[in-house]
Amino acid sequence: MLLLLGRDDEIDSELARLTHARLLAGPAGLIAEFCETQGRLDDALTWFNIACRDVTADDKVDEAIVFTRPELRGRTRVRHQLGLTPDELDRRTTGAVADLIRTLDDFADRARHDTPPAPRTPVSIFFARADLDQALVEGLVQTDTTTGLDADSYYKTVEQTLQDTSSGFSRVELVPTPMGFR
Repeated sequence: MLLLLGRDDEIDSELARLTHARLLAGPAGLIAEFCETQGRLDDALTWFNIACRDVTADDKVDEAIVFTRPELRGRTRVRHQLGLTPDELDRRTTGAVADLIRTLDDFADRARHDTPPAPRTPVSIFFARADLDQALVEGLVQTDTTTGLDADSYYKTVEQTLQDTSSGFSRVELVPTPMGFR
């Protein structure tokens, strides 16, 4: 708001006041980004350093860290704009960003290729002996022939179907369903 009103002196005094506060990485990173967009690169670097003070050059900086900690990328970016020699944290950040980009590119490449859809899980519905007659009447039994089908021949067909398709099933679930569901 102060920026929109052209009150640069108040911005400077507010930034000076905040410098002495113990800000967390998120707010410090926002201030750093603000300073960077205003061309105040020295101030931006100060604030990015504050935002990154919990990360040392010895810490593991990997894809997950640079993805969740944009202030690391900001710090490296501003140091580069200022013409500073990359330090160890810059090198680790740059390497992790390259790894992240490679991972995302690989993911995008795999998604672009025509990969066949995952095979559908075969589904068959079998009825309990107590519900078979009603299922036959309602046309719910799925077999090649339902003419003259009795319980014994139905269950022989069910058993044969399970044997024939057992390689296509990753699992078999038996779910009791009362016939009065309609």
